[in-house]
Amino acid sequence: MHIGSFSQVQVTAPDAPIDISFVLSPINIVSAATDVLLSSIIRKFPDLRFALSEGGIGWVPYLIERMDYVYAHHKTWTGRDFGGKLPSQVFNERF
Repeated sequence: MHIGSFSQVQVTAPDAPIDISFVLSPINIVSAATDVLLSSIIRKFPDLRFALSEGGIGWVPYLIERMDYVYAHHKTWTGRDFGGKLPSQVFNERF
């Protein structure tokens, strides 16, 4: 997956300078990774692995911490199931 893998580019305002798009482009891969991790693809294809490119890595600790937090606090009503694992564990295995 590449930084352009998400379906919508993050834009702060219609007249925003182009630099803002460059700075926010890694947000696209965060969104794409989140979509995949929370989708049925992870359960349907247990051997499938994902590569994330050109998005840097600084966002990874935030994402997995946030996913674990949301999972711990909302799994009872969202019905999310990672097969007895935390989202961070699944992320580390599959991405």
